[in-house]
Amino acid sequence: MVAMPEQMKARLAAEAGFTLLEVCVALAVATLVLGVAVLGLGGVADEQALKRAAHLVEALVQDARSTAMREGRECVMVLSSDGIAVEGPAPVEVRFEKSGLTMELRRSGEREFRAPKLGETWSVRRRGMCEPLEIRLHGEHGYTEMLFEPLTGFVASRKLTVSR
Repeated sequence: MVAMPEQMKARLAAEAGFTLLEVCVALAVATLVLGVAVLGLGGVADEQALKRAAHLVEALVQDARSTAMREGRECVMVLSSDGIAVEGPAPVEVRFEKSGLTMELRRSGEREFRAPKLGETWSVRRRGMCEPLEIRLHGEHGYTEMLFEPLTGFVASRKLTVSR
């Protein structure tokens, strides 16, 4: 076995490990990558909440339409910024406050979305027709818009926008 000279041992010992600057740069890069990843996850969670709420609103409208046609009577939905409630013998409601969403609407002839007025309603007539209505659900990182078709009550167009 060959012995290592003392100068070479000292030089290798001095070069072993990382400098303080290298450690700080590595921590800064790791923090940056982790921050971008966490921000991206917020958009994904908001997208899922928007899709879930839009599905619930669509199902509620279709249920109101079925009830109106089956019972031969108008079915009235009360709109508010935090949900929709169907009036009648078996009231049903969808609320958005747990998911942090708010609702806006735009009726036929209106240019801008707006918050529903206190006690504002939307009706499905006994033959299943309703007035055209656009609903926008807002989340922290995005929104979804649904345009309801007046003859069928189905969603005629849908738009989902989420910032990541």
